[in-house]
Amino acid sequence: MNHYTQLADLFQYPEEGFHENISKICTEIKANYPKAENLLSDFEIFINERTTNQMQEYFVKTFEVKALCVMEVGYVLFGEDYKRGEFLVNIQNEHNKVQNDCKSELGDYLPNMLNLLPKMESKESADELGHCIMVPAIKQMIQKFLDHKNIYLKLMRALLIVMQKDYANMTLEQYSIPEVSSQDFFKKMGGCEPGLCKPQKQKF
Repeated sequence: MNHYTQLADLFQYPEEGFHENISKICTEIKANYPKAENLLSDFEIFINERTTNQMQEYFVKTFEVKALCVMEVGYVLFGEDYKRGEFLVNIQNEHNKVQNDCKSELGDYLPNMLNLLPKMESKESADELGHCIMVPAIKQMIQKFLDHKNIYLKLMRALLIVMQKDYANMTLEQYSIPEVSSQDFFKKMGGCEPGLCKPQKQKF
């Protein structure tokens, strides 16, 4: 599970030393996940052709200013619904339990959640979080990129390949993002909690 800490670094705001660190991470991930190799190689080539300042600007345009995609998992799943607030409280409790430093970002920020996975005390809970919550969110993030030529689309796809391989044998039901409004969705579902993973009770 420690490779999720490495993957988290790929999605962090680019700082000095970014290029060297990314090359090392991509090499290690490709060795264990060959289906992600081409995607990670393209990402590596892209960043090596740009300075740190250029990558910082690119990152901000992608995820912050007029963002193509947000990396807050709870927002991707629940939008402005109050359930996102509940999710944030619960996920922050998980961060606190293992002293996972979220720095200036919220607990549902994708790199923070990737860093959390290998630190969680319960493998059952980590599997549930990764498979039931994060995989559907990543799929939704990928959809946001499809009409744009952006290198982070390839990085998102590589992450999805890694997680789908890691959780290939999971039988828990994944959270399904409703196409209708959240209020109508919960009425149709009889008021059940979003993110329920069957047969286990969702903790997040």
